[in-house]
Amino acid sequence: MLNRQNLSIALVAAAGFAAIALAQRVDDSFTAPEALRTVPMEAPASSAPLGFAEVARRIEAQGLQIWEMEEEDGYIEVEATDRAGRRLKLLLDARTGAEIRRQERGR
Repeated sequence: MLNRQNLSIALVAAAGFAAIALAQRVDDSFTAPEALRTVPMEAPASSAPLGFAEVARRIEAQGLQIWEMEEEDGYIEVEATDRAGRRLKLLLDARTGAEIRRQERGR
């Protein structure tokens, strides 16, 4: 009877050690998929505004004639005339130059 008891304890202990070893192996062997390991990090965007000269160059490249520009609170407001003579008011992000809003103001 003592042998059966020792055998039972040994089997339970072996099963426990096997479970622990397997759990450690699974945790240690985990690696992220290749696609996730090689994704490049983007450089942080500059927080400096583009400046009136660059904004004016971009606006004029669209065929608009600028007659007033002012910057306030991180935005540039541009009043311009298009080729058809329509007056426009543009609101741009001062940092990126992205157009946020365009309103036609008449002729």
